[in-house]
Amino acid sequence: MTTDLKLGLYEQLVTRELEDVLRAVDQTRLAIDRAQLDPADAHVALARHLHQVLERVLKALPEHERLNQQLLLCNAILDRLREVAPPAASPEPGELVASPPAELRAVHQVAALPAGTATRVPRPIVPLSASGLLVNARGEPGVGHALQQEIPSADSIDVLCAFVRWNGLRLLDSALHAHCERGRPLRVLTTTYIGATERRALDRLVSIGAQVRVSYDTRSTRLHAKAWLFNRETGFSTAYVGSSNLSHSALLDGLEWNVRLSQVASPELVEKFRATFESYWEDPEFEPYDPARDAGRFDRAVAGESATQALAFLSLDVVPYPHQREILERPRFGLGASL
Repeated sequence: MTTDLKLGLYEQLVTRELEDVLRAVDQTRLAIDRAQLDPADAHVALARHLHQVLERVLKALPEHERLNQQLLLCNAILDRLREVAPPAASPEPGELVASPPAELRAVHQVAALPAGTATRVPRPIVPLSASGLLVNARGEPGVGHALQQEIPSADSIDVLCAFVRWNGLRLLDSALHAHCERGRPLRVLTTTYIGATERRALDRLVSIGAQVRVSYDTRSTRLHAKAWLFNRETGFSTAYVGSSNLSHSALLDGLEWNVRLSQVASPELVEKFRATFESYWEDPEFEPYDPARDAGRFDRAVAGESATQALAFLSLDVVPYPHQREILERPRFGLGASL
């Protein structure tokens, strides 16, 4: 069994099976490093182990009447927990799974038209309770399409994006406009770094009702973050963190990687996103943008950054490859060639 024990790092709960493996290890050849679980967070490792085992068992139940058997097993476990758990944490009777097993998918506003039918809100491409990776690969949805599908169900949206481009905003403009028309908040943090953000895009965001704040300080803070947080009061918030700025190529077909986080699967990461965004929003470095007041300042800042980048490019020490040097040194191409 020792052949199954690979060299390297672990964070694996020691089960009885693994304990037998560890006891059989030749400790003159291999050193085993183990640590007792910390009572403060042992519940995380133990719950993860139970989740893995329970998921495997539930999946392996015979297909015939599988749902009914899964229901009985889950409720049996909850009943047992009620017997042994401290009163303050004991499962309530109402936490038993209802029969037949079902999942609440949405609660919609009943529309006056037509005939009292419910207004259906599009669902995100990635399930609300799952995480995912979007890479704009052929045959897979681009991050732009994924963002479009997230917007309609969000109660508020927070965006942190180093560069905001008009051609990128256009892809999401309709959905963001509808979001703001419903009276739902949209906050955007961006920068003038390298002169990439376009005022036209910021003016449009403000015109549809977004709150926009800009960092003009590109010397001490070169913000490169690209992230979206879709807050949902249902507890199913989602976030995107990755490489895609708000530009056409980044959202559609650029070689971009973006991780989609779920509040259900990664609550601590989504909460850290939320807290960090709030700290940036309150930081005086990010100043409220008002087109009527700040257009001139913004244009000067962007123009200055663009000029700085141009000078930096001119100062580059360009060295040709050997085959390029050979071509450049030929009389036809060299500096002494007649024009």
